[in-house]
Amino acid sequence: MKTQFKFLFFAAMLLIISCTKEGVEVTGLDKEGTTVTPLSSSSFTISAAWEEGATTMLNGTAHAAQTNTVTVWNDYGGRPGKVGFQRWDQTGGSDHFGRTNGPGNDGVANHAFGFKRTTGAIPWDATVPFAYGTKGSREAIWTPTFTNPGIPIVSMGLFATDNGTGDEDATAGIIKVGNFRALDEDVRPGGGINGRVVFQKWNGSTWQQIGRTNGPGDNGDLLAFTVIDVRTDYSVSGGKVTAQTPEMVPIAKIKRTATVTRLSTAIYGSNVGSLTMYQW
Repeated sequence: MKTQFKFLFFAAMLLIISCTKEGVEVTGLDKEGTTVTPLSSSSFTISAAWEEGATTMLNGTAHAAQTNTVTVWNDYGGRPGKVGFQRWDQTGGSDHFGRTNGPGNDGVANHAFGFKRTTGAIPWDATVPFAYGTKGSREAIWTPTFTNPGIPIVSMGLFATDNGTGDEDATAGIIKVGNFRALDEDVRPGGGINGRVVFQKWNGSTWQQIGRTNGPGDNGDLLAFTVIDVRTDYSVSGGKVTAQTPEMVPIAKIKRTATVTRLSTAIYGSNVGSLTMYQW
């Protein structure tokens, strides 16, 4: 087979964002049970129980653990193509904790969600905000880097389809991006369980399985695959975020049923199982 955290961002600087297309139907529940509702075709919100420092920039005063709102904006601050992440205590078209920064990573967000890997050998320290949508002709996912080299920036993963742009493996049923790949078991040579999607990582000498879908509630059609650099761990000392750890995270887009599509990732420390990051 082949197969939200209320993000509150204000467009100020005397600019008004004009919405020219119909609102997008993106209501539902994320993995943590958080209701996700778009404000309009330009913004998407989530209300989540943030951990201390979870939306705080490196070297910034860490916000206390609390439930509050964040917004993901399209055309952030009136700038066409800018996808921006704005916390509940930020206002204005330049006050954000991460945004895209030009042709290299501008795009359009269609969904926003929060996710935290709570199981496995290396659980994440806190919930992480994500935006999912398109960059040109390809699907994309963005998350803040929580660093500020002049402009708070984001990291981006571009999805590859089987033997499409970005796929580094010519074998049918395998989508490879960097040191990770996803296998659609019943399509690749040698076959396998119908609908099973396997995550693998190159360990320097061989491909090591780091997770897989696990039966009728997980299996589906592998549609696309990407890898994105995510802040998964950080330290708070003296009331500030003093250090942080990035991790390359593999994400598969899987069509579970005719009406349900998921973004899933591997459970580190176990070669069986996967985690739903978001579904619609």
